[in-house]
Amino acid sequence: MSSNEMLLVQAPLRLLLTLFNIKSWGDIRFWDLPLTGVIYTFLTTVAAVGAGFLYQSALRSGGSGATVSAIAGSFPAGAYFIGVVLGMEEVTMYKVLGVVFACLSCLMFSL
Repeated sequence: MSSNEMLLVQAPLRLLLTLFNIKSWGDIRFWDLPLTGVIYTFLTTVAAVGAGFLYQSALRSGGSGATVSAIAGSFPAGAYFIGVVLGMEEVTMYKVLGVVFACLSCLMFSL
């Protein structure tokens, strides 16, 4: 069984286990949940599943695990860059240095 098939098999099982672990369904009021939180949760879940598939694909493509892990682990630098572009993050010296070092670490692992 390929890793993509394994991920597809694991997803419904994880959902079922999560649903069975809820102690009291009466305490959950779905109509009281904030819509933005529900949307963000859904988008985060879709992104995480997509990231899992792409991560497995990157590992299968013949690249080294260290390089794939370093690049995949540098997502905070990408999130910071998007935040700066959207005007939601301020540019400080320490944050810029963090992004530079994250990019340098990806470069070093790829050599």
